[in-house]
Amino acid sequence: MCLAFSVLSFPDLLFVFVFFTGVIVMSFCCVSVLCALRKPGPGDGQITMTQQKRNAFKTIFGALITVLRDGCTTA
Repeated sequence: MCLAFSVLSFPDLLFVFVFFTGVIVMSFCCVSVLCALRKPGPGDGQITMTQQKRNAFKTIFGALITVLRDGCTTA
């Protein structure tokens, strides 16, 4: 048993659980969107990404890095 969790009160444990659950859900959603952006659109036979997809990919990737970085350093 981990001693770190034995000294935390119930509200603190609840906060840690909700925080990590949120980080996991947000990470899953970001990865899902990134996978969808990498696929070619309907009717597109080529694998290349359009400028709009590339910008969206960069934005979502930046959000994922921020969530993971802040999630690891906060808790």
